[in-house]
Amino acid sequence: MQLLSSQKAAARGERGAALLITFLVLIVVLMIVYQVNRITANEQIEADRSLTLTRMNLAIDAALLQVEQDLIADGQADAEEEDEGDPGADPASQIPGNEGDPADAAADTGPVDSFNDDWAAVQATAIGEQNLSVYVIDEDRKFNILGMLNEDLEQAQEAQQIVARILDRCREGTRVDIESGMAEDMARAMKSFLEDRVGGTFPTPNHLGDEEVTAIMPLSMREFAAIEPFQNHHFEDYLDEEGYRVHAIDCFLTAYTSPVVGPDGTTQLGYAVNVNTAPLSVLVGLFDPRIVDTNLWIEIIQYRNEEQEPDEDEEVVDEEPQLNEYGEPLMARKEFQALTELESLPTMEGLDPETRDQVMARLKVDSQVFSVTITARESTLHDQGMDPQDMTREEREFAERAGTDLIRVVRRVMWRQPGEEIATHVLVPWDVLSYSPLELLDNVE
Repeated sequence: MQLLSSQKAAARGERGAALLITFLVLIVVLMIVYQVNRITANEQIEADRSLTLTRMNLAIDAALLQVEQDLIADGQADAEEEDEGDPGADPASQIPGNEGDPADAAADTGPVDSFNDDWAAVQATAIGEQNLSVYVIDEDRKFNILGMLNEDLEQAQEAQQIVARILDRCREGTRVDIESGMAEDMARAMKSFLEDRVGGTFPTPNHLGDEEVTAIMPLSMREFAAIEPFQNHHFEDYLDEEGYRVHAIDCFLTAYTSPVVGPDGTTQLGYAVNVNTAPLSVLVGLFDPRIVDTNLWIEIIQYRNEEQEPDEDEEVVDEEPQLNEYGEPLMARKEFQALTELESLPTMEGLDPETRDQVMARLKVDSQVFSVTITARESTLHDQGMDPQDMTREEREFAERAGTDLIRVVRRVMWRQPGEEIATHVLVPWDVLSYSPLELLDNVE
């Protein structure tokens, strides 16, 4: 016979055990729900990220196709103007590389590319709901490093000195200025990198055929980041601690442009730069300042920043000025239609004929290779109570580099082939950049 108190104690023990088990089960259920919710939230974030990235890529691809059509239209317009100006001109003389003597070529009217072209302005656009920034630059404004591989050792050495002078000036006035000694080491390292890759010192890409290879052409300037004394920051655009604009060295150097060949098959360093678009650092680097006074290049920059006067026979129409991405009006600037127009510059008049011919040989007025950089951006400026349209260029650039925006930056390099029918050929189809490029301002500072 069991006592009543013992039965009650046993019942309380069973209820306590049941309550504990129920509590443990509840904790397990809560943990499962939490884990499922966390996995679902992560998958949702990943799905949103993939959707956004896909939307950006599709919008970028559409913008690249539009820019390609715009470049073709610009080339066709130049070709039509050239045909109207000289219907009986020899087509062979209009192909870059067959200009003949620089002085004679400069006298002919031909294609001209400058900051007046539609492609030259940084533009903001939208495809669907995606905001895009379109930045097109001509590679012909840069000096081609492949000149350092010229079979003529004297010209190869001169090209190396030009590269060193450009590197010396390209970041002048910033906290990361490249000293002249460092610039010479960089130029020497670039030349060695191009040549030594064949010997097995550096990784070498596969190539077809058994023919002997004397040098490996780089696909991008960033390939030099693998060698000393180059560092990653040399290949990025950014604002330094004091707000000065710092540009990547590939804003001044290239490996994509075509050589200019004279009538006898010879070249002057092989490559020329567009006098209408080349930055001051590139122009100054073309010659030793003791041979060509730096004032010549400053005069060129000042000339092409003057407002273009309308033709007397042209009817003046009041139109809304075209604006760039930052809402700044774009004026029609002066441009060099032919190299002979350089002779009116004061410093050019003081050069001896031989030096003047050398200057002409390293310049041209047209461009055929273009880098198209598209930036897709999910901006947070509106969320912060700021309207991008009410901000200055400096304020926008600082805000966009605060790290709060979701951006996707893609660059494509294409060659616009001249001829009866303008065509484009993609050299670099899809190059994802880790930074948002800064517009290279055209000034003498």
